[in-house]
Amino acid sequence: MRDISEGFKKYPGVIGAVDGTHIFVKVEKSQQDSYIDRYRRTSINLMAICDSNTLFTYVFLGYPGSAHDSRVFENSIMCKNIERHGPNFYFLDTQKYHLIGDSAFALRTWLITPYRGDNVTRKQKFHNYCLSSDRVKIEHCFGAYKGRWRRVQYINTYNICKAVEIATAACVLHNFCILHKDTWSNDFFGIDLDRNINQAELEDRGNIEAKRKRNRIADTLFLCRYNIE
Repeated sequence: MRDISEGFKKYPGVIGAVDGTHIFVKVEKSQQDSYIDRYRRTSINLMAICDSNTLFTYVFLGYPGSAHDSRVFENSIMCKNIERHGPNFYFLDTQKYHLIGDSAFALRTWLITPYRGDNVTRKQKFHNYCLSSDRVKIEHCFGAYKGRWRRVQYINTYNICKAVEIATAACVLHNFCILHKDTWSNDFFGIDLDRNINQAELEDRGNIEAKRKRNRIADTLFLCRYNIE
């Protein structure tokens, strides 16, 4: 885990950046209501975690496009395992290691999200900047994934299971290309154009220990920035 976290340069203890994106698909009329997303198109959700090299380290595919990121994540196999076995099932030390995500996700000891609201302090803004600087890796990951494998921009089949198989296979091929240093260039590469910027922010409530952990990280980042003894 230490080797993974050292790849994220701005925010300490990160072992992955998490986010969701949409894969547009064809859906039978009888099922369209569940699959219509905020773009008014039918899609399935791809929830993923990546490392600092934009390698997928976890994917959860197939939830209908109408579902919010937080709902998809809560119902992922990963979250179910954490509920059943505790966070140490994946995280050796939740005081030290964690995922990072945007405001669409709930704050936890193992998933750190930005401070939000109109009254964030200078320290909190700097914390959010550092977190965002590393969280952007997942957007780069999605951008490269959709740029290299154009088929996943729109999967032209009514068979949702087949669409999930195609999108999953593309995730595997994405990793294969990175691991074998295939640097094929494409103008589409970069930030994912399907950022979930319109999703509602979750309130920072509950999970006092997670808030304390985030505050400790914010203190450390701020002290390091200004070299305050």
